[in-house]
Amino acid sequence: MTLSLIALAFTVVTLAEIALLIVVGQQIGLWLTLASILFTAILGAALLRRQGVTILREAEARLHRGEAPVRQLFDGLCLFVAGAFLLTPGFLTDLLGFGLLVPGFRQVLGSALWRLLQRRGVVLNSAAGSPGRQTTTDVVDADYRVVDPQDPTSEADEPANPMPGRPGPPRRSDP
Repeated sequence: MTLSLIALAFTVVTLAEIALLIVVGQQIGLWLTLASILFTAILGAALLRRQGVTILREAEARLHRGEAPVRQLFDGLCLFVAGAFLLTPGFLTDLLGFGLLVPGFRQVLGSALWRLLQRRGVVLNSAAGSPGRQTTTDVVDADYRVVDPQDPTSEADEPANPMPGRPGPPRRSDP
């Protein structure tokens, strides 16, 4: 079913683009229509490059701080789709492409998508991974052993090895 919806969307968008190009071409002429399509592609590519570099730098900075660049990854995906729309000839796809270049639109779209994923159960912990939120948890890595106070052969009095990978104190051998 999903594949048929995608095929339908491509067909509808293509037909709408052709109809709009014909209407605009009749109003402003063939050469001005072609020039405007070329201009939006060039302008979109320039804006795309500029925003892409900015988002890449933000993602690198978050990674260096040990944070997950969730928002930056989403923005990068939006820019990728925007680039595909802007390189596709037509006014509807240009409108969608330029919309994805607007950070506020991406933020609204990302929040809506995040809520949808939460409702469907794809995202389980909304605080840990939600865009714009950062949570930290302390993890303690430790070795342990069960000590039975009733068992005289239990090694409760020996300290645990404080440096894993290095030999610890010698162990008592059982008689």
